[in-house]
Amino acid sequence: TQSDYDGRPLFVAGSIGPSNYVVSSTEANLNKGTFSQIVENFYHQVLGLIEGGADVLLIETQQDILETKAIIEGANKAFAEKKKKLPMIVQVTVDVFSKMQIFNTDIHAAYTAVSKMGIDVFGINCNVGPDEMVETVKKLSRFCRHPISVVPNAGQPISEDGQTCYKLSPEDMANTMEPFVREHGVSIVGGCCGTTPDHIKALRKKLNDVVPAPREPDKKVYVSGPQEAVSIDASEGLLRIGERLNVRGSQLVRDAVEKEGEEIS
Repeated sequence: TQSDYDGRPLFVAGSIGPSNYVVSSTEANLNKGTFSQIVENFYHQVLGLIEGGADVLLIETQQDILETKAIIEGANKAFAEKKKKLPMIVQVTVDVFSKMQIFNTDIHAAYTAVSKMGIDVFGINCNVGPDEMVETVKKLSRFCRHPISVVPNAGQPISEDGQTCYKLSPEDMANTMEPFVREHGVSIVGGCCGTTPDHIKALRKKLNDVVPAPREPDKKVYVSGPQEAVSIDASEGLLRIGERLNVRGSQLVRDAVEKEGEEIS
């Protein structure tokens, strides 16, 4: 309640989740959308969030790195129109192997793909609990040059009497996540599925006086494919790149280019 407010600064985050369309798949049972369509859809959503007074954009639970890029592009288009830039937190969803669901994009590749698009924070959320995020957090700490956010579920879901339940206690969640900040330099923590106000209180109590560890991210130059990030550091020798997009040798690519990339995915 307002009477309990202690004067800390508060911010309104405009949440942007994934759409019901997939850019990175040709599966017949999935709703396909073009990159340009996704950009346009989220451009309108971000316009609404700006007009509604959001302080920050929270692009979260992203499973398709192409859709993630389209959302960011739509946001940047809205920023340009409104002449107002909101901070962008981008959070992707990965499994225990640090892979996104669509394309099995590795977390390093996902970060590399969006790192130069004007984002302010990069991290992970949902799908698994904090125990299953440990290795991903370590990887992010090594190469992510932005502040890192980590927002796990309250453990792995189980079914009880037909209901989905999350059993990780607030104290256990806070104890597991404390090293994320103290040892690996995570800047933002929170809770996703199954978390309650008690989980957030426990996190606040545990981390209130913990300073994020200083990090020295990898300074190599990376480029990203759909699955992995590759270093193009000249000191590592010759990098061979196979030619896959050739307008002279592929009718499919030529047709896509002539349609201004509408079908390139």
